[in-house]
Amino acid sequence: MKKFINWIKDRHLAQSVMLSFAVYLVVEILSRRSIFLGLQYLIFNPMLFLFNMTIVLFTYYITCLFKRKYFTMLLVTIIWLGLGITNCVVLGFRTTPLGAIDFKIVKSALDIMPVYLNIFEMILIGVSIVATIILIVYAFIKLPRRRPAYNKLIPSCLIITVFTLVSSVFYKNMNIVPNSFKNIADAYSDYGFAYCFTCTLVDRGIDEPEDYSKEAMKVILSEIDEEEANKNKLSEKDSNNKVLEEDTEYKANTEHPNILFLQLESFFDVKHLKDVTFSSDPVPVFSHLKGTYSSGFLTVPTVGAGTANTEFEIITGMSLQFFGPGEYPYTTILKSSTCETINYNLKELGYKTQAIHNHKGGFYGRNEVYKQLGFDVFTPIEYMNNVEYNPLGWCKDCILTNQIIKSLKSTEQRDLVYTISVQGHGRYPSEVIDENQSITVEGVDEDVKVGFEYFVNQINEMDDFIGSLISTLENFDEPVVLVMFGDHLPAFDIKQEQLDNNSIFQTEYVIWDNIGLKQEDKDINAYQLTSNVMSKLNFDNGVLTRFHNVNSDNYNYLDKLQMLEHDMLYGDKIIYGGANPYEPTNLQMGINKIYISDISQIEDDIYVLGHNFTYWSEVYVNNKKKEAKYKDKNIIILQDIELEDGDIVTINQESDDWKILGKSDEFVYKIKTE
Repeated sequence: MKKFINWIKDRHLAQSVMLSFAVYLVVEILSRRSIFLGLQYLIFNPMLFLFNMTIVLFTYYITCLFKRKYFTMLLVTIIWLGLGITNCVVLGFRTTPLGAIDFKIVKSALDIMPVYLNIFEMILIGVSIVATIILIVYAFIKLPRRRPAYNKLIPSCLIITVFTLVSSVFYKNMNIVPNSFKNIADAYSDYGFAYCFTCTLVDRGIDEPEDYSKEAMKVILSEIDEEEANKNKLSEKDSNNKVLEEDTEYKANTEHPNILFLQLESFFDVKHLKDVTFSSDPVPVFSHLKGTYSSGFLTVPTVGAGTANTEFEIITGMSLQFFGPGEYPYTTILKSSTCETINYNLKELGYKTQAIHNHKGGFYGRNEVYKQLGFDVFTPIEYMNNVEYNPLGWCKDCILTNQIIKSLKSTEQRDLVYTISVQGHGRYPSEVIDENQSITVEGVDEDVKVGFEYFVNQINEMDDFIGSLISTLENFDEPVVLVMFGDHLPAFDIKQEQLDNNSIFQTEYVIWDNIGLKQEDKDINAYQLTSNVMSKLNFDNGVLTRFHNVNSDNYNYLDKLQMLEHDMLYGDKIIYGGANPYEPTNLQMGINKIYISDISQIEDDIYVLGHNFTYWSEVYVNNKKKEAKYKDKNIIILQDIELEDGDIVTINQESDDWKILGKSDEFVYKIKTE
């Protein structure tokens, strides 16, 4: 053993190879959450294992360029094992593996950590982090350092770098690994953690198509115009040959309706599960609506998580399949660029655009991203009162009925209201936490039965909310179109063969209305939903709206869509004449303005009086937060504080993670004299 140690200590390549093999094997075991499956991957997929090991080897080998080589190797080991452990934990409560993009939304993830981890697990994570930091500090002090022989090591590092790049090109050209992933969970399983995670790290945005050019974009635009003209001619001919029923067909000259989108968290008709029975229909309202109004399967880009990506496809009409694997445009391109959306398209027709979400306004950075998507108003939970929570701590969706009606009544013009629900969110419990559940389930594995029954009863409540919302809208004195859909399937290990529609990427949509739209059932993709609705209303605003409605059946539809998306977001904006026509909106937080009307001292307490306060309203005096007690929407009480004449008081709407979403106008305090 001593001879081996003496032999290997001066052979950096041998050290790197051994560490790469051992560490990557552990990472795969963690990724598959099974020692057996990790070893199976090594034995039956040696080419893929070696390719992934090569990526890890590269990160180890370049440590020879550092004076503190052994310390740097330790850091590399900690990083890879940390990624493997984190991925293992993440896969415990969602089906999507860890991607580089997760580190961009880590703040949002920390906000909901208490829902997914118990106290013991959080303490264990905290202790592990502290222990790792202590180890790093100790190693930094104790491990030896030596000046590298750069004249020898730099050429060898270049060789390793070239070898890694050539291996990547070879594996891709031989179709051993793909350039893009349709199902990222399957990709991690098939092609290995190191390769897939690296792809999520370096692959961003939409690659420029080979035939992208000014001429190609002009051809696409002219084809849209030509196809549209042909369809219009056919439509006119058809209308001359048959009488359209007045009560089932929407007319172009009818008053524009309000358009509501209702994105339902993890919602789907669980009756599509084979061999699973329920004591009663969990979604009777939704089932009835499917048989009465336009509906169909909706193919979404994600499963088990990724609400923001379904949201992106719906609002923009863009497909995520052309972006980097696991990418969230909300955290990348939309931080710096606006984008064509149904919001901007409807603004041209005089609509006001509003968003509602019964969860934190800063989640996925919506409070900033919505400016880039063309929303005028955003009402998150921090601007709501009378909030009711389910046993897991998610806000119940029943609060949304009042919020939607309030949004519609807040304007004189027609509205586009995009509502995102949250009640159906996981992590689903492993023990019974609600003794009052009314629906029982048979036919599912015992280890998930408790969690699945909980989920089924939650979507039953969501279904009740849908019924309540529609009843309210039926009595609303304005024309309305309501589009409802699930954002993705829940985070259970559902296989496609367990579903009668054979796809874990399909939810369903229904289009309810009070204007007599004709029922037309059709299976579509999420990025086609808004154009489908616009078509029903005879609206043709927006390039992508027109493109989807005239090209979806063409053989090169997706190639053209990729070219359009690249041009709009990353290219030369040729389709818009060379410049992005969309400006960020001045996003208003909350429907009703929050303001202070007066400040009075009653005995030892100071009463801040005003309007539209919520539980998340915090009092700031001269830009410093003060301890306060929320009493109701008109009163907040300050205790053990004295205000001086001229103090500036504001109300800030503050998330549980201390993010300030908005603030009131300043109120200058004046001491009242008798």
